This record gives sequence, structure tokens and C-alpha cells, in this order.
Amino acid sequence: MRKLFLIPTPISTDLSSIPPQVLEIVKTNNVFICERVRTTRRFIRSIIKDFNIDSSLFIELDKRRSIRDHREVMDILKKGMDVCFMSEAGSPCIADPGSELVNLARQFNYQILSQSGPSSIILALMASGMNGQKFTFRGYLPVKKDLLKKELKQIEKAILQTGYTQIFIETPYRNLQMFDQITDAVNASVRLHIALHIHSKEEYLETKNIHDWKKDQAVKNKLSEKAPCIFILGR
Repeated sequence: MRKLFLIPTPISTDLSSIPPQVLEIVKTNNVFICERVRTTRRFIRSIIKDFNIDSSLFIELDKRRSIRDHREVMDILKKGMDVCFMSEAGSPCIADPGSELVNLARQFNYQILSQSGPSSIILALMASGMNGQKFTFRGYLPVKKDLLKKELKQIEKAILQTGYTQIFIETPYRNLQMFDQITDAVNASVRLHIALHIHSKEEYLETKNIHDWKKDQAVKNKLSEKAPCIFILGR
């Protein structure tokens, strides 16, 4: 049966945690759909030194176009070729593109095979000490201050009324602004978890209530480093 492998990639420079089955899948396939060809080729070269890059096919997804408008992707699926899909970092289809490709592959009777690997969202939730049974991932929040404040108040209400943990992300260069908006808008008793540089030497994982975060000036220096960050609010 034709197969679509969903291949996780490291969220740091540490390659030692890549599962053996992932290495074997990459080694035995030669069709790769990805977010960026350059990144994917570099990653494969780093984990399999003798991999024949030149004889493999790499297709870069254009996020601005429907998957059906990618002629090369459609041709591969129609031919029934096995395919590996890789996002830039972490697990495909989780806060990353790929779901449209999965849905289309199912229509061509592909077997979807998800491989184990890191997800910064799940790793941050695990370290937060907050409710991991009931949680909501909200993706990116609004950029405009008035809309962001309104959204944060809705998040606060959801936490206090339902107990659901609320998870969201931000573009690295806006991390500090997001922190300031959170500590300004959200109830002082609500807890905030900040996860920076996950799985790296600079990893920073801390949970405090909003009241205590307001007194922490050191975290602002860390947030100014423009690193990928996960924000989690909860009880």
C-alpha cells in the first residue's frame, strides 16, 4: 500500500534523539515534500552522510497555494509513490503545515504513518505543571493591541470557568510585547508558563502567576533574544 510518512525534525541542533526508525525511513525513500528544500536537504545530509541527495526528489510547498495547485505533488500521488513529509522543525501538522497534504493523500488511498518525535507545544505543556487533560491550542493571537487584549480576556474567562489550559505561540521578535500584554491584561492569580529554546543548552522553562511575573525583570532579557517561545496560561 502506498505510504505517506510524517517525519518529525529536531527543534534544536541536537540530532542524537532521532529515533532509529525515522533514520531508516529517510534512508529508504527518495521523495520528500517539505516546507523548505534547503533545510530538508541539509537535515538529511547531517543524519545520513552517504545519502544520495542528487537522485532524490524534493518538492517545496507554497503556503499561499492550495495543495491541489502543486502539479508535482499531484503527479506523485497519482503515481502512488511513497512520500516523506517534513516540516521545518518539530512534528508535521502540529502548528505546522501538512494537514492539507494528509487529507489529499487519504483521497488517493495512502496509508498515513506518523513517526514519533518532538513537539515544542507538547514538551512545554508537560513542563508547565498545568492541566494536560484539558487544553486548547490557539495558535497565534491577534497582533493589534485592542484585539489582543480582548482575546486575552476571553482566554482568562475560559481558564477561570472551564479549567482548560490555554496554549499559544508568537513570532520571536514580538515575544516581549506579548509578555507585557499578558501581564497587563490577565488576572494576577492566573499562572503563565514560558518555554524558550526548548531542547537546547539555553532552554528556559518557568511557571509563575501573573503577579510574580510582573516583578521578574530578568525574563525580559530572555524574551528579547528573539527565540521561539511557547506561552501557556492556566490555573
